[in-house]
Amino acid sequence: MAADRCPPCRKLSLILDKVVLEHQGKVLVGRINVDKSSKLAASEGASSIPDVRIYREGKLVDKFVGCPEENDVRERIAAQVKGLPELPKKAGDSVTKPMAKDWVPSGLKRR
Repeated sequence: MAADRCPPCRKLSLILDKVVLEHQGKVLVGRINVDKSSKLAASEGASSIPDVRIYREGKLVDKFVGCPEENDVRERIAAQVKGLPELPKKAGDSVTKPMAKDWVPSGLKRR
């Protein structure tokens, strides 16, 4: 979870983009803007940003708050991708892309 106004969040975003490219086909990154989804951030207990959660096979396996050094981020992600198969490729996929405009986080309803 992050915010556009947050310098550490922007720095971590660049680091994550770089690390994801190293594990292309095995890692997906989802970004949640806490300014636009404050209820979701509160329900997940995110009190500081950037707040990163790493899931493997649908289970939370690691998390950290703040912007660690690039090598630390790389090691945390590398530890979780060991043994994972590549994600199926779809036409037009890119490393990062915005969510669909009609997407709503689970537990929230569109007004």
